[in-house]
Amino acid sequence: MKIAVLTNAYPSKTHGGAPHQMVQGGAGRIAFAYVKSLEGLGHEVKIWGPDPKFYLLLKWPASIRLIFHLLDLRPRRKIVNDIVAWKPDVLMTHNLTGCGFGTPRRVKVSGARWLHVLHDVQLFEPSGQIIHGEKHAWLRRMWRSGWSLLRKHALGRPDVVISPTKWLLDQHVSHGFFIATQKAILSNPVEFSAASDASERDARKIIYVGRLDADKGIDLLMSVWPRLREAASGLVLAGGGSRLEYLKGLKDEKLQVRGALPHDQVTELMRRGGVLALPSLVMENQPTVILEALAAGCKVVAANVGGVRETLGLTGWIFKPGDTQSLFEALLQALQSGDNPLRESARMEVLKLHDPKVFAAGLAGLLKSNL
Repeated sequence: MKIAVLTNAYPSKTHGGAPHQMVQGGAGRIAFAYVKSLEGLGHEVKIWGPDPKFYLLLKWPASIRLIFHLLDLRPRRKIVNDIVAWKPDVLMTHNLTGCGFGTPRRVKVSGARWLHVLHDVQLFEPSGQIIHGEKHAWLRRMWRSGWSLLRKHALGRPDVVISPTKWLLDQHVSHGFFIATQKAILSNPVEFSAASDASERDARKIIYVGRLDADKGIDLLMSVWPRLREAASGLVLAGGGSRLEYLKGLKDEKLQVRGALPHDQVTELMRRGGVLALPSLVMENQPTVILEALAAGCKVVAANVGGVRETLGLTGWIFKPGDTQSLFEALLQALQSGDNPLRESARMEVLKLHDPKVFAAGLAGLLKSNL
């Protein structure tokens, strides 16, 4: 089949029908994995995305961003015309901010079946993030309720909606989305690198991969680090963000601040490290970094936010978000734990769900549905 993909995040500047900004986030990597799987199934794929100016959105004043989001409810005429002219059998959409929330419905009128893939909460929270323990929660609920009504009306109804977690799907249903739409849970695929053997791994090294910002829990992690120094051989921080320069200035021989790293270097860190810490306060959906860490053989300690517990299953250590004592105890347990056949079995079960072949089979079934 001919499959048109519409997304605001994709990790390649040129692919298929349109140029794209270089996007390094998890949503972009997952969109790429979908395209790779579709091509592996023998389909012809072309990709469309927003105008390059969209990627400057966060630098604009709040008032301009609000106007942008309101205008973004409308379909993007050029994108609609280009996709319709290509005559796809299927339209697959991912995150749509910047692409026009009314665009898919206009394309669907041409006869293409429409599958929408959820990555985060962008449909009812324009920032794409909900923070645990956020202030003025009732005002934010009103804000999200308003955006839900606007975007639900603009979006229309896909033929199929795909979510990597039940948590994320339930969040959308609770905001009035996809009530009468076919729904499917399809775990995100992960390319597995072989886990290193014990001789290559420092089981007492803690790794943090992500933005070095308060909402991602870096302040929480650093607050418990002094209590963990004796138990750990080191702490490696990989990522950019507002705390980067401050952290680089700390004088601690056990602390390595690496900054943003290419994906292959991050993978190598995981293969040689012992414990991945994910102390995020963001209601994460299915963090790719968790899956990549498990695939590389790392233990995982993660905050109980969003779909994290659902993703980890019976492997890893879950702690109460924002709670320093809970984080300290979970990290200490992970550092001091030896080989555990039950956790290893649970790890393999999680990885099976994210095997690209299992994912491709599930995606092929969804493409055939409603034919």
